[in-house]
Amino acid sequence: MMSFLQCFSYKTCNNNDLNNKMVILYKSYNEKKYYIFFNNFPSNFNNLIYSYDYNARNKNNLYNLYDKHIPYFFDSYKTGRVGVDEIIKKIYPIACEGRWSADAVDLFQNCLRKMIVNETPWIIQELKKHSNDRNTKFWHFVLDGSPSLDKQIKVIYNDLYKAVSKQDPKQAYVMKLEFNRMYNLNKKINMCK
Repeated sequence: MMSFLQCFSYKTCNNNDLNNKMVILYKSYNEKKYYIFFNNFPSNFNNLIYSYDYNARNKNNLYNLYDKHIPYFFDSYKTGRVGVDEIIKKIYPIACEGRWSADAVDLFQNCLRKMIVNETPWIIQELKKHSNDRNTKFWHFVLDGSPSLDKQIKVIYNDLYKAVSKQDPKQAYVMKLEFNRMYNLNKKINMCK
């Protein structure tokens, strides 16, 4: 963390856009300037990894702050600083490109799962803007986990399926197909009406 602070204090960072955004994320989080934070939060999966996941080669990233920054990003819509629809619009491409990993990605994934259950109509509204193929990638990330979590993922899936199927049975079906494919469940699936 010290090297990042030195980078921030002495402006010795590489001048590329992503490093500059990490400096802005660090500062705007500390100053509780959410809209600036939101605008600079990664908008794709690779940038999320670069900015927040552990990387021995990039010691200037925000790995030590992922457990504060990611929940801040997800939860601030509750205060009205940014609309839930804006946050979901930013989350969607990250999830469609995502793959499970520990630490920052795992926390992002867990925050997204909570948002799906708590804000299902908003999630469905975003999913309706995209093709089933693209939404399958979204659901893949949401349901992805390490093999040791297989029992937990079934509980998570059931909670998500219950929330989504009440709002949009067709989208629940897309989720169900991907879950069954991912975990090799060869049970016959009833077609949605």
